[in-house]
Amino acid sequence: MRALCLFLLALCACSDTGNRGQSQHKRPNVIVILTDQHNPKAISAHGNPYLKTPNIDFLVNGGISFMNSYCTSPVCGPARSSLITGMMPHNTGVNYNGESMRPGIKNLGEILSEEGYNTVWAGKWHIPDSYPQSKDIDTLAGFKLLDFYQNDASWALGEDTDQPLADVTVDYIKGYNSEKPLLMYIQFHNPHDICHVPRRPDDYPNVGPDVELPPLPENHEIDPLEPGMVANSRFRDHYGDELLLSQDNDETRWRNYLWYYYRFTEMVDVEIGKVLDALKEKGMHENTIIALSADHGDGMAEKKWAAKLSLYEGPARVPFVLYYKNQIKKQGMDEGLVVSGADLVPTILDYLTVSSSLKFDGISRKAYIDSDQFDSADFVVTELAIDPFNKTLTGRMIRNGRYKYNYYSEGARNEELFDMVEDPLEQNNLVSDPKYLEIKNKMKESLVRRLKETDDPFEI
Repeated sequence: MRALCLFLLALCACSDTGNRGQSQHKRPNVIVILTDQHNPKAISAHGNPYLKTPNIDFLVNGGISFMNSYCTSPVCGPARSSLITGMMPHNTGVNYNGESMRPGIKNLGEILSEEGYNTVWAGKWHIPDSYPQSKDIDTLAGFKLLDFYQNDASWALGEDTDQPLADVTVDYIKGYNSEKPLLMYIQFHNPHDICHVPRRPDDYPNVGPDVELPPLPENHEIDPLEPGMVANSRFRDHYGDELLLSQDNDETRWRNYLWYYYRFTEMVDVEIGKVLDALKEKGMHENTIIALSADHGDGMAEKKWAAKLSLYEGPARVPFVLYYKNQIKKQGMDEGLVVSGADLVPTILDYLTVSSSLKFDGISRKAYIDSDQFDSADFVVTELAIDPFNKTLTGRMIRNGRYKYNYYSEGARNEELFDMVEDPLEQNNLVSDPKYLEIKNKMKESLVRRLKETDDPFEI
């Protein structure tokens, strides 16, 4: 009898070891959290004392946060098309809001569903409909669509949509019992509500004198030699009218703009926290890759710019945070590598060891995270298309480890060159300085080469 008991104990131990091994080697879940119109300066872990984002901070401090991260296009639909495909907007076919992706372009949901993943989409879509749920659609290409809101409700404000989105997402995670790994995109609305501060000033009045307002940025004033195409954008009355509606802001109103922006960011951080808590409660956080990013940034009063649709740092930069417990070898804020929204999909696939025959415009950043070695000449490109009624108004930005070069299709002073190490606020355009002619030419050559490599029709 004693021998039989010892045998049974050994058998149980072997079985338990086997189960632990299976659990350890089970493919990780993937949660992609996207905020909307989120400048990475609006994260307290990045050093901003005027707001508190403890839940995003948890991901930043426990993972890696790329401080030089750029969207592929500083407007919703085009940037989102890149975040799900790894392709640049000119290749997805989404150059402006309201456009659909070209047929045959595969997204991450389609790729991973073929790998045995359950693929779920929760929240904003914007390619082209902001919320397909409002039209009783329950599936998207490659994804099951999570229903989370009443069809007769307003879909215009994150103040209304983000809480029910988080609540339904939490319920889904808590009830998830499939043996299949999960890919889930969760796309929140805020801090996009800042768009309505200039549009609905009566709904967002200046706060009282007892409220401490954040200061204006050091580069608040407009450069009198701003490129002509950019300067003219300040008076566009369609496709992003926030800038026009902010033209008469005085210092107090701009500081209130920032105050509201920080409050909207704090609001979405609370909802992100609910999702993170649900993952922990379910025990899924131990084997889940969590990525946090945004479609584009916000001007945040730099150069008196509100909202998006610009190659300035405010609208063009976005958070790019990866958290994967005990698997991210380089942690904290990284100020070396420049990365793009197009890099998200290939990076995730690399972590999942999923090979694909697809050709991506973005590249995996896993090798850099693992080794902390990179070529300072590595660069990313951002596209600009500012007016669907005048499609000749376009631009391109190329950014490497130190310099940023912008080229605009029309207007006077259509080139810019900035040393982003010495001049991160973009206050000294070096493009006409003969000492930087060689650098400008090299940046321009790299951009032209990249245009050819990705079949970009933009002409220089």
